[in-house]
Amino acid sequence: MATIRYIDPDLKKALDKVNPAIRKETGYSFDIAKRISDLLKAKHWSQADLARATGKKTPMVSRWLSGTHNFTIQTIAEIETAFGQSIITVNKTKRNHIASSYRTKAASRFVYLNDDGGKTQ
Repeated sequence: MATIRYIDPDLKKALDKVNPAIRKETGYSFDIAKRISDLLKAKHWSQADLARATGKKTPMVSRWLSGTHNFTIQTIAEIETAFGQSIITVNKTKRNHIASSYRTKAASRFVYLNDDGGKTQ
């Protein structure tokens, strides 16, 4: 990626006023678009190929690659499934999943499934 060596002072003032969360969101969108573009090149796919693989229309893929699309988790999952590779990574934590619940006379009890499939209470 190219390094910006000069930025107009007026533009810098305007950029400094942008909410940091918006800047971060925009950065993520461009990073995701770049990752999709890289995967297209690696697989020698066209935008139409990705559109067919995801069941979307080609103009939608073009919007994804623009860097300004607001990706949903569902869309990212569909793209990752089509490529068979991750687009983003999330730090996973060990957590219990509520599998079922039941009541006893004394109290409610929950049965949890661990990530490894074992039961805890």
